[in-house]
Amino acid sequence: MIIVEVVYEIKEGCRQELYDRLMVEHVAENSRNDEGNLKYDYYFDPENENRMILLEHWTSLELLRKHSQSEHLAKMRSWRGAYVTGQQVRKFECTEI
Repeated sequence: MIIVEVVYEIKEGCRQELYDRLMVEHVAENSRNDEGNLKYDYYFDPENENRMILLEHWTSLELLRKHSQSEHLAKMRSWRGAYVTGQQVRKFECTEI
């Protein structure tokens, strides 16, 4: 399994607006429907109002790469800069125990 953690640094006061846009644009819904997706959930950082975390679980690196080339992510990348000032992405490969 591949786990991806994305930490978004968000413009001051725009966290809820970004989350709402992600929901209206169906980014999470479409991503959850991508082949190989096991989990795709956003979390608000309780200690930082300008940070949001995305956790993704994928069955394989190949399907994660296919997801990263999807139309819905390309569309999201076109407007993400209106809300996001930076992001940190970490990828983990693991086996279930």
